[in-house]
Amino acid sequence: MIKENDWISIEYEGKFEDNKVFDASNGKPLVFKVGCGMIIPGLDEAVIDLKIGDKKSITIPCEKAYGPASDKVMDIPKAAFGEFDNFVEDTELQFVSSMGPILLKIIKINEETISATVNHPLAGKTLIFDIEIIKILTEEEAKEHEDKLNFYKEQISKLHEDGHGCSCEDCQECDEDCDGSDSCSCGCQDDCEK
Repeated sequence: MIKENDWISIEYEGKFEDNKVFDASNGKPLVFKVGCGMIIPGLDEAVIDLKIGDKKSITIPCEKAYGPASDKVMDIPKAAFGEFDNFVEDTELQFVSSMGPILLKIIKINEETISATVNHPLAGKTLIFDIEIIKILTEEEAKEHEDKLNFYKEQISKLHEDGHGCSCEDCQECDEDCDGSDSCSCGCQDDCEK
């Protein structure tokens, strides 16, 4: 049976409440470590105590998925979008950022910034997953994935050390104003998600 910290692989199909499919593994199983936050909490919790071959349909409220949709308006520099400049008020734009997909609802266009709400595209939605447990990885397979995960974490940590290339708002803000070191007075080192 699956327990926390096991590495497992699953086949899945993700649907909305109207049965429209938004994602599926399609023969390329999802591999993750149970209970360490690699996937949404509702799905992470649902695999505990299942066995290889088990199939399950799980309904996950937004609070256990991508959270409720935020209506907080942020001012975002237009320069953050590179050459893209096709901003239209009261429209939605989806972008892929270094932290994953984001959905912007443009409220107002200013001279140097846009005012927008920022959410994950699936925020505020109840999700339904049909899953099948394919495998509980062997110790050797788990170690290989653990090594890859640790390497990824080290690379992210290096970006945070100098405050450059970090995707968090505070490091982007301090990128030009400081060296990102521990002595930085803007607090970028404290606020980064490490």
